This record gives sequence, C-alpha cells and structure tokens, in this order.
Amino acid sequence: MNAISDIPKIKNLLFSPEEKNVLLGISLAKNQGVFAELAPELHEIVQQFLFSGNEEQVYQALHLSRALDTYHQFARLIHPAIQNLCGWSVNFDQLTQEEKDDYWVEFLTEKQLYASRMYSNPAHSHIPEQTSFPRILKRLTFLEEIDLSCHKITHLPAWIGVFQQLKILNLYANRIEVLPMALTRLQQLEALYLHGNCLQEIPHFLTQLPHLKTLDISDNGIWSIPAWIPEMESLEALVLFTCWGSSPDLAIPKEIGQMKNLKLLNVMTHTVDLPHSIGELSTLEALKVGGGKYPNAIPESITQLKNLTHLQLDGASPEFILDIAGEFPQLQTLSFKNIEDYYPTDQQLEQIKSKVPEDCNVIHAYSY
Repeated sequence: MNAISDIPKIKNLLFSPEEKNVLLGISLAKNQGVFAELAPELHEIVQQFLFSGNEEQVYQALHLSRALDTYHQFARLIHPAIQNLCGWSVNFDQLTQEEKDDYWVEFLTEKQLYASRMYSNPAHSHIPEQTSFPRILKRLTFLEEIDLSCHKITHLPAWIGVFQQLKILNLYANRIEVLPMALTRLQQLEALYLHGNCLQEIPHFLTQLPHLKTLDISDNGIWSIPAWIPEMESLEALVLFTCWGSSPDLAIPKEIGQMKNLKLLNVMTHTVDLPHSIGELSTLEALKVGGGKYPNAIPESITQLKNLTHLQLDGASPEFILDIAGEFPQLQTLSFKNIEDYYPTDQQLEQIKSKVPEDCNVIHAYSY
C-alpha cells in the first residue's frame, strides 16, 4: 500500500469532528510511518482550529490535541478559545439555553468537569443551578470525572452512557428519583456518589458495573439493602448513612457477609440490627453503625473483623465496648458516642483504653 497516496485519506480522518475518526487517523498515520511527517502540520492546525470561531473546528482541535497527547500544551489556549466562541462576556441571564449549556466548558480540566455548587467550592455562587445535564457534555466523551453536585437535577439523560471513560460520577445533593438503565454503559465507572437525592431503592442493574468500588446512596429514602448486594463483586465501600432521618430504620440482609471485597460499611444514624454474618467480612477496614437513641443490636461476631482500623458503634453500651475492645489489633479509631445515660465511667474508659492498641484514638462523646 502506498503510504504517500493515503495521506489525504488520513488527513480527512484527523480533521473529522468525530473523536473515533481522529484516533483512527492517528493509528493509520503511525502504521503507515507518516505520523512524524504530519505532526508539525497537525500541531499548527490545532492552534488554527482553536481560534477559528467555528464550533465544529474548536471541538476538532480538542480531539486532535488529545490524540496527539499535547492537550496539556494547549490547555491555556483551549479554554479562552472556547470562551470566545461562546461569547461569555455577556450577562449570563441574556444567553440562550444553548449558550448556557456551552458555559459549562469553563469548568473543564483535561479529563474532569468540576461544577459543584457545594459551599467548599469557591466559585459555587457563580455556577448556574441546573435541573438537567448540560447538553454540551454529550460531546465531551473523554471525561473521566463529572461533578455536578448541589444542583437541582431531577433525572439523568438517556445519553448518560456516552462517557465510556468515566470513572467518577458525583451527583451529591440533587433531586434524582430514578436511575436509568443507561448507567450500565459506564463500564469504567469506579465511584458513584448519590448522597442526598430522592431514590427509594438500589437498582439491581448496578451489578452490571464491573469496576464499581464506591457506592454512596446516603440520605435517600432507602430502607433496606437488597439480598443481591453481593453480586456487586467489586464494591469496596457502601455508604448508607443519613443526616436528616430520611430512613431511620435500615434492614441489612444476612447475604452481606458474602461481600468479600468490602472495606467500608457506613450505616450511621440508622437504627440497625446487624446480621451475625457481618463477622464474615474479612476485608472490612471501617465499620460505622448507629447513632440512634437506643443501643443497636450488635452481634459479637464483629470480633472476627481483625482488619478493622476504624470502628464506630454509636449507641452501644460502654459494657459492650469494654467486652470487645481488645479484639481488633489494627484499630486506630474507636468511637461509641452516646446520649448521656450511656456515658462510660472514668474507670470503664480507662479499661477500654488499656485494651485497644496504644495509638488508638478513643472517642466517647459528641463535641458541641
């Protein structure tokens, strides 16, 4: 095959608005041995496209710079170019909906979109509150992390599955009631944060996410952990605490003991009856239970959890804590914060401290 005669075809691919075509063009150029020859021209085209004022060419430049592995070199040029294209110098209230959607590009880094409105984000007051995913994101298929926390998003779009490289999806404090099956297309997803939404159940199709390690569905309306939960074989952290009493009683099935990779289980501020099988979680490093007015039913099988580094049993009596305190050789933090009637005596506290590892921090009272 004549490599020189293929160069026009390769260029057509490289200058395509479709990222898959750009990647194919790069691959062909390398296979044909003409990549080095084309590289200077491609770098020049990237800069020309960035300032062309043409939306399609700007996105071609984004795809091409990533394919060339030179995105970081152009990062300081890319954002101003897109800003100029979208005309962000005007008052935001005067923008069309399409222009408002394009506004989100400002919050891009190389592979992340961080547009959280949390108080910890210094720019949160300048981020327009959204009720749905900005449409511009549909074109940013290279994203590995999306943070749209603290908005008013009510649903996820059917095209949520376009993010084939997405690893972290943070939708903390939105208004989502139902998760779409399209989430199963996020085959690289490792962490899903849905704290503070309006979910009523954990959907079974999440078992189709083979790399999901962290699932935070706290402060929703979820009253039970399903018996099929061990099917989420890669899960390492399951967080179901509640701050606002959204589901004060939580049912935990005996099958939870089959989760052989679980490292963190957080069911704080629930009234929880832990199953005896909790002791089978040999990989568990952090267990956080309780927070209700009365002591929870805590089986002694938790003493089998020899890898625990953090144990929080709010609501447990000092007598129970004293019985089990010496069973965890790796323990770094032991907390059993309680209402006044369950405070340990000074003697009990000293006995507990004498049983835990020397550097273990013992917390027995809330700080107000």
